[in-house]
Formats: sequence, structure tokens, C-alpha cells
Amino acid sequence: MSTVFLTTRGAEDFTVFYWASAANGLQNGVTSMYSGNLIRTCHMTGTSTDIGLSLGQLARGNTANAWKLRVLLLLAGSFFLGSVMSFYATEAVGLRALTVNC
Repeated sequence: MSTVFLTTRGAEDFTVFYWASAANGLQNGVTSMYSGNLIRTCHMTGTSTDIGLSLGQLARGNTANAWKLRVLLLLAGSFFLGSVMSFYATEAVGLRALTVNC
């Protein structure tokens, strides 16, 4: 199915959001399975959970994974910046802004 088709159907059709969510989940699952990564990179809920876990470890005095907290905070900041940028991109060109992601 063409990305352009999905992004030109109108705001009342949520199909494009389902495809975008599926693509994000697939990317997260594949990279976690094949790379053995230690940090979830696709969604904010996993990142915020990992930040909480890292903060808990630091509160107990375990500093072995302090590097991970720094990376996670940078990742959360990137998610926020990407959200702001996508808001303005959508305001400028509508749902066609998703074409860049695809």
C-alpha cells in the first residue's frame, strides 16, 4: 500500500496512524531481537520505564549503569524535540509529513 495514498485520505481516516504504530513496533522488536540492545529505542513508555529503573538503581547506590541514564535522557529529549518538529511539520503540510518517516 502506498504511503502517499495513506497520507492523502484525510484526517478522519486513522489508517495512517495504525500503519505508523505497526512500523514503530516492528522496528523496536526487530532491533531488540537481532542487536541484543540494552535500551529500547522506539517508544516513550519503554524509555520512561528504563529511566525510572536507572534512577532507582542510582538511589540504591548502584552506579554501574549510570551511562544508560545519560543515554536515556538524551533519547527522551530527542523524542520531545521530534514531537515538536512533527507538530509543526503537520501544521505546514498536513498528514503528508509522515511521508518523510516512511
